[in-house]
Amino acid sequence: EMGEEALEVIKLAWSEDEVTYDGKFWHYLEHIPFPRPYQQPHPPIWAGCHSYRAHEFAARNGFGCAQNIDTTEDLAERLAFYRKVWAETQPEGTRPRTFLMRQVYVDETNEKAHEVARARFGNTWGMENRALVHRRYGLDPSGYGREGELPENAGRSRVREMLAGPSGYEWGIEQGIFIIGSPEAVVEQITRTSEQMGGLDVFCANF
Repeated sequence: EMGEEALEVIKLAWSEDEVTYDGKFWHYLEHIPFPRPYQQPHPPIWAGCHSYRAHEFAARNGFGCAQNIDTTEDLAERLAFYRKVWAETQPEGTRPRTFLMRQVYVDETNEKAHEVARARFGNTWGMENRALVHRRYGLDPSGYGREGELPENAGRSRVREMLAGPSGYEWGIEQGIFIIGSPEAVVEQITRTSEQMGGLDVFCANF
């Protein structure tokens, strides 16, 4: 709720010569924002979408939808929901924008790529997820505050727990979270992932 209100203020600052705002969390009186953005009415906004509520919020406000750690199957379902809400709420002719980040490693052969990536997983990816599981994502057991019991957020916690397990690397490969292999294999995996999700505007590779 605080973030949603902050976005209202930011959009006003991008589009108005003077901003006065009296909200629940933010209060401004005759502020003069400078400099103004080149893109008008404002630059494109991307929302990090990890729940159906976030996907709906992004679609209803005309924001791009950015996603990362979830299984390909789950993300495909949520992107379909995002596009459905967009079609119902946005002007005809506008197009939803989608972004996906995956853990990617490319090497000369599949065998060499998996050898390097598996070591990386043991030293970094796996350790990060084990640490998150150990901390239990903050004060709330699932790390999502009052929305922690929603099915999609409970599922996201399960993803972290699976990646932190003894077969986390193999499970991440099976679920499309890790894309590892030779150049040809990685191109094929990224193409298949995009098709499964109904097309992607931006694909970000992280390692």
